[in-house]
Amino acid sequence: MQFKIKLLLGLLFALLSASASAQILHKEKKAVLEQDSRNTAVAFSLTTTKKQLNFCVHNLTEQGSAMDVFRVFLHTAAQLKDRSFDQVNLCFKKEPRFVLSGQHFSTLGEELGIQNPAYTLRTFPEKLKKPDGQQAFNIHQGGMLYLMRAQMNDFNHMNEEWYLEDLVKEREAKKDALRPRSFAPDAEVF
Repeated sequence: MQFKIKLLLGLLFALLSASASAQILHKEKKAVLEQDSRNTAVAFSLTTTKKQLNFCVHNLTEQGSAMDVFRVFLHTAAQLKDRSFDQVNLCFKKEPRFVLSGQHFSTLGEELGIQNPAYTLRTFPEKLKKPDGQQAFNIHQGGMLYLMRAQMNDFNHMNEEWYLEDLVKEREAKKDALRPRSFAPDAEVF
């Protein structure tokens, strides 16, 4: 009987801890959305598992852009800069696509408003790893024009791999589903 009581108390504690964590993340998400009206273009979720943060993009309005998603991510880092994570998973609909170290995430949050945003944007992809631990993008070296071009290409590819390709496929599938499957014969039309 005592074992059952201990088990129930342990489960209750785990549920309360998980719900408190989700509530805290809900407050931070709400603060991010209220910080800049453009942030509402991004549908995202924030969840934690142990010492991992999952930043999951779910949708983007037709007017939204990759810059909106990145701004929301940076604002999230600023909101959570005092919390410690081992890693941050960049997900699309709960499927991890990239992993950022918790230290880099904290640095992004601390530097928002101080560091040049163009530098932050350009160098962000080289800090990412794939979920299997491999480096996601190369660290480029060279002249300023080469670096800017290569790093911006990486930033664009990162967004495509993270969520854009799948969002485009979903939208195309919705459009295709609305298209007529049969047409009137030419004789009836002309």
